[in-house]
Amino acid sequence: AKRLVIEAMPSLTESETSVIIESPGAEKNKGPIWDIVLKPIVLPAVTNGKLKVLELAAGSGVHTQHFLSSILDDDKNIDIEWHPSDPDPASRASLNARAK
Repeated sequence: AKRLVIEAMPSLTESETSVIIESPGAEKNKGPIWDIVLKPIVLPAVTNGKLKVLELAAGSGVHTQHFLSSILDDDKNIDIEWHPSDPDPASRASLNARAK
């Protein structure tokens, strides 16, 4: 990508950003969610080579990683600004750890 920004929710200590949560369910359904639901919506939303996304209830970050890599597989010249969010502190820590 020309530019890739992934920003998880702030205000976590260093120790809180080192734990990645594994999610077998998210691993299992990430492909179908991207292929059937999101790809037809997200890729057409790219405007002038730029994409901005606010992901609500991002959970452990499994989907975030998969969706971003899928976008980049389709077009490596997209400027992506992706903001995953989640109200759960453990999920935010996992998101931050995956973003590193």
